[in-house]
Amino acid sequence: MSESNTNLYTAEQVRAMDSMAIDDRGIPGIELMERAGQAAFDLLRQHWPDASSIALFCGTGNNGGDGYVI
Repeated sequence: MSESNTNLYTAEQVRAMDSMAIDDRGIPGIELMERAGQAAFDLLRQHWPDASSIALFCGTGNNGGDGYVI
């Protein structure tokens, strides 16, 4: 398997970015969640364009809402 150059953020960094978007940019949290869900859905459809269904399993944590949006 080849090594990829993927940048990931820590949970603390993501919380800080969310806070900045909400507090400094005035973007409602629900809009951020909808954007994240739509972006994830679009990526899933790119990977599996012929899929007739996709199952998601979400916990009760902060990303549960994003999964619900997807």
